[in-house]
Amino acid sequence: MTDEQDLIMDAIDYQPALQRYMQDEGVFFSRHFCSVSLCCPSRISLLTGQATHNTNVAALWLPGFVKSGLDERNLPVYLQPTGYDTYYTGKLINTNSTNKYNVPYFAGWNGSDYPGTYIHYNCIAQRNRGLPVSNPGICSTDPIAFKALGFLKEAASSNAPFSLGITPTGSHGEIIPGGSGVGFYAPVPAERHKQAKIPSTPFLILIQSQARLNETAVAYNDEFYRKRLQVLQAFHDLVDNDFDWLHDHLDILKNTYVIYTSDNGIHLRKHCLPSTKDLQH
Repeated sequence: MTDEQDLIMDAIDYQPALQRYMQDEGVFFSRHFCSVSLCCPSRISLLTGQATHNTNVAALWLPGFVKSGLDERNLPVYLQPTGYDTYYTGKLINTNSTNKYNVPYFAGWNGSDYPGTYIHYNCIAQRNRGLPVSNPGICSTDPIAFKALGFLKEAASSNAPFSLGITPTGSHGEIIPGGSGVGFYAPVPAERHKQAKIPSTPFLILIQSQARLNETAVAYNDEFYRKRLQVLQAFHDLVDNDFDWLHDHLDILKNTYVIYTSDNGIHLRKHCLPSTKDLQH
């Protein structure tokens, strides 16, 4: 699961492994709805199967995942008594840090490895119940990919069914590429759109009031778009490496559902508006 990956700005076009292994050979769902388009509410909905009005986690602050009791009532917790081994690496929810990673430890996982949530570069990881470890000079997606493959191999060594969550932080926020993204540069600017008449409805008055972008803002938006595509190259590498391994272990691949999704979408500076999740639509 990626973090705020968009669909309509051609992101998947720059992820050939995702296209080859999943879009072309699997089922593609083009509509993804969430009741609150923020990280914590979206992720907790995916972990619990409940909409925000049922979890009561509607923002990035209290009552929170643990204090609401949801740490003991979510998918991995329910899977384990049925015989599943459960693993994850990457971002789980917001605000986890070296100050409170163990108060309490997250429930429901055979193995976990949690890099510091928004420390994309020089990331910090905390495995199972060990101490946090710094990874200087490394983009967080690269160790997540390495740890994910390790968990996959560990899960495969058992006869038990398994669930593995792989959740890199990109392309959220601080945009620093890893993997093959370091040398990747998108050859085109962000897609240009013809001017369109905006209806005079209450929801769209905000768009009507926006001033046209100047050259500096246009250049910034193009670079923002390119950097997001750079970040996604590491996700291409991750998908490619995992499927390479799975194709060498077809007995596991034939009995495994692989799902690629984002926690929620994001508005990417169209209609002269900023990059945000706080718009009505």
